[in-house]
Amino acid sequence: DSTGNADKPADLLPISFTVNGVDFEMAPIPGGKYQELDFMGEVTATHEIQPFYMMTTGCTQALWAAVMGCNPSKDFGSGKCIGDNYPVNNVSWSDVAGDVDFNKTVYSSSFVAALNKLLGKNFRLTTRAEWMWAARGGDAATLYSGTSNVDELADYAWYNINEDEFSGLHEVAGKRPNCFGLFDMTGNVCEYCVYNSVYGKHENTQCGCSIFAPGVLQISIYGDGPCYGKENGFRLVLSI
Repeated sequence: DSTGNADKPADLLPISFTVNGVDFEMAPIPGGKYQELDFMGEVTATHEIQPFYMMTTGCTQALWAAVMGCNPSKDFGSGKCIGDNYPVNNVSWSDVAGDVDFNKTVYSSSFVAALNKLLGKNFRLTTRAEWMWAARGGDAATLYSGTSNVDELADYAWYNINEDEFSGLHEVAGKRPNCFGLFDMTGNVCEYCVYNSVYGKHENTQCGCSIFAPGVLQISIYGDGPCYGKENGFRLVLSI
């Protein structure tokens, strides 16, 4: 869990990029102080979140193919998971972020390295603290991205009442965004991040995918690496 509130948003507008004919947008996320709590309500860590840009949706299959020249995604469960505007899945943490050397320089043929080369930027995976901060919209009391009311969850997230009835992933941005303009931070694919360091070996996936019921979709739910799952995707950030 967490406590903390966002500073007033910086006077920044969303930015967009085009890669081989495929567009993606990033929203400005304000900074602030973020405190992680244990189950007893004790503060376990405090993070000073610096402002950053975050992809408004998870990486789509079209964007992955535009950067990497292929689409590794697969159908799973009983439903559809394949399409240009669906989130990429069936990628590992290393496929996305590659490895890092002791100077935290990305190497290997990862998506991040390829995208940075194409656009001349320094995209990276989000830290877990940044991800939770952005998903909550800077409000520590928020349980799901966009709302704390389970009766409103269907407005913001794809999910199953019964996780045995999974019917596929969904195209990105099909539900309402949270107050920072971010779609699908609850539901759809789980998203890779790193545990509180800009890059590191501690792999992490954040939030439940749409195979899960509401109880496992709360923002505080996460999984530990090593990570490789058909339900896992990601979104990237840029430091400001």
